[in-house]
Amino acid sequence: MLIFDFDGTIADTEDWHWFSWNDILKDYGVFLGSDDIKKYLSNNDLKIIEMIEKDFSINITDKEKFKNDRLRIFIENYLPKAAPYPYFVEIYNTTDVANICVVSNQRYDVIDRFFEIHGFKNIKIYSASSLNISKRELIKDIVSEYKDVSIYEDSNDYLKFGKSLGCKTFGIEHGYNRSTLIDADFIFRY
Repeated sequence: MLIFDFDGTIADTEDWHWFSWNDILKDYGVFLGSDDIKKYLSNNDLKIIEMIEKDFSINITDKEKFKNDRLRIFIENYLPKAAPYPYFVEIYNTTDVANICVVSNQRYDVIDRFFEIHGFKNIKIYSASSLNISKRELIKDIVSEYKDVSIYEDSNDYLKFGKSLGCKTFGIEHGYNRSTLIDADFIFRY
């Protein structure tokens, strides 16, 4: 089984997400620069909102509405611009789709919409945020079900976790995580 993260792993979405964060944070007088963004990576939206509130001394009263508005901006304005990484397209085109799944903190509808835009069909999606379970628990459940598992990730924490479960690990290196994927057995660089 091949387990893929979504943002920054299947698709080059990182910049597009941060554009949508900056769009919605304009009303609060906040702009996230690259140093800010790096510390928010690999967190879910509610955690990022909490971190931003603390870092910029702002109060977002309706966090759920803010989160949903930010995702709507991302889906409508930026997701169609995000491109899948070539390595993923090649794996999708040469592997039985029954052996591919996505385990991500991203919402199910975002991943599903991306797959629809790019013509990827029948990929199992496990969204930790939509299922209200930790990403680690989802990975552990899948690994316990299959003998030969590979994990594709852009977060060294999850690569290290996968390795602790006996998985082969493939790191996806991009502008936000350069030289940090020390637990990857193999690295794709973009």
